[in-house]
Amino acid sequence: MDTETEKDLRDAYSTYTLKMYCDITNIDGNDDSASRVNFGCCLRDLSQSGGGYCLRLNSSSDGFVTAFLTEANFETILASPYEMSDISDVTDEYDGITTFYIVTAESDTSTYNYWTGIKA
Repeated sequence: MDTETEKDLRDAYSTYTLKMYCDITNIDGNDDSASRVNFGCCLRDLSQSGGGYCLRLNSSSDGFVTAFLTEANFETILASPYEMSDISDVTDEYDGITTFYIVTAESDTSTYNYWTGIKA
């Protein structure tokens, strides 16, 4: 049974799906032998005054976190180079709607080098 919030979110979102593939196998010499907490990928939406989403490795390095970014957040990330540790995670987590759903068949869930996320 859907909650009222889930119904509202479902009705507010379009039927289009966003799919993002992220590969952090080696970034600036950091491979899976080093800590890659907060490493990830972002999509910027320039069509609606900026902002967008990031999908990054969580603090335990055993899963992924979705963050919504404002245009100012993107400017901060790009200026300091690519620092995402101060960006807040999405708090109302609805898998595939407010957060990316991770497609395990298209993801490395042992060393978390790459993953595919889908979001409405």
